[in-house]
Amino acid sequence: MYIKKKYYPIKTSLDICRRHKVNHAIAYLYKHTGSYTESIDTYIILLNDIANDFLDMKISDEDLKARLSEYSKYFNKAVKVSIKYRVCAGKNEEQKLWLLLLNHVHEIVRKIPKESQNIGVIIRTLSNCVEKFLSLLMEYVEMEELLIPIAETCGEFKIANFKELFNTAIISYVLQERILSSAKELLAKQVLTGFNTLIRERHKGILVNVQECVKCNMPIEVTIGTEFMPFSCGHVYHVECTSCFNECEVCLLTGKRILIY
Repeated sequence: MYIKKKYYPIKTSLDICRRHKVNHAIAYLYKHTGSYTESIDTYIILLNDIANDFLDMKISDEDLKARLSEYSKYFNKAVKVSIKYRVCAGKNEEQKLWLLLLNHVHEIVRKIPKESQNIGVIIRTLSNCVEKFLSLLMEYVEMEELLIPIAETCGEFKIANFKELFNTAIISYVLQERILSSAKELLAKQVLTGFNTLIRERHKGILVNVQECVKCNMPIEVTIGTEFMPFSCGHVYHVECTSCFNECEVCLLTGKRILIY
């Protein structure tokens, strides 16, 4: 707990932790200093040590449960480090730390003795770790970037539901792309329809006989950008020439109420 205190010198803490081989503390300190690659490397060493324990076929049920719980705990911590590095570095990351973690799990799966009675619970634990990892990772890494590396490094995964998980992720991605594409297409159609409607509204007075503003007697030039107000009576005004936007002023003088188109 002392290593989490800001006033405690990190270099001194690292030296002490290295001396006593306290890997989880070393990994934490590396993360705290922004040394994400070193942090992941240390977490992988720690995870391998834990995995060697639960892969031992002589391990008791109680110890197995404890070690698997410990593995999940530190794997999740390592995941957060890899994602934080991804967020900080973006696509320019020198090394895909998340890929190192997937490679690590892949190697653990390969090491599981086929005759082990604990294979079921081990597989479930690793599967849960990978599932949570991918669900978080896909928020920060684009699917195109994930496809090939995962296919190459995790193609031999025997983890339960892994294929279903990955297939679901791909389907979800494809659906999102289709929805986004459809939304863009729909929006474009709506914009075009709205624009055409606007143009029609703007040019409702084109076919009237009067080609001059009845207020200023200046010509009405029907071009895009021209603002005029045609009324059903045939009178047309420049927008700036009338203060009445609902009824024709000339017709009102004669007692008629002629509304705008």
